[in-house]
Amino acid sequence: MDIMKTLMKWRKSILLNVFYISILSAIFSLLLPKTYMASAVLMPPSNQSDVSMLNAFSESDIPFGGLISKSEEEAMRLIAILNSRTVMESIINRYNLIGYYQSKNIEEALETLSDHIDIEIEDEGTLSIKAYVSTGWLHYEEEEIKARNLSEKIANEFVNQLDIVNKRLQTEQAVHQREFLGERYQKNLNDLIEAD
Repeated sequence: MDIMKTLMKWRKSILLNVFYISILSAIFSLLLPKTYMASAVLMPPSNQSDVSMLNAFSESDIPFGGLISKSEEEAMRLIAILNSRTVMESIINRYNLIGYYQSKNIEEALETLSDHIDIEIEDEGTLSIKAYVSTGWLHYEEEEIKARNLSEKIANEFVNQLDIVNKRLQTEQAVHQREFLGERYQKNLNDLIEAD
């Protein structure tokens, strides 16, 4: 009963405080920056070098002495490509992130971009790329739309750049394999000629 009397006595004060706190919370939530996240999930390709000619000359098919599987090794290689300076700089230049992040130079933009992405291997063995873009404190709806679209574009561009760099590296590897096999073939021919 004493509690009810106390509540009735201070009800006006309590209701006013709840009202003021609600208004302040609503205003504060509208002023807060919003962060948008876009993600891309990739299935690392099966390692096609399993059937390459070079494996016929290797002593073991087990990568890193069997410490990790070939699919994990491939995923880690893709993560290294995604975290490379080449990929990051191309994304910064494509979307003018130096201006968007209000960075002084490319180094500062690289640091900011790397802080706003998450690249990891999920439990299922997939590769997850997450890009985060935030609005300013007091922002309009246009800025929210721009941040949402930019996060999506950045995540998709990481996938695109991964494809470009990966194809280039595979082409270079194929050229080196062809050169190696050509040298081995020529050496074997020379050995056969000398044996006769």
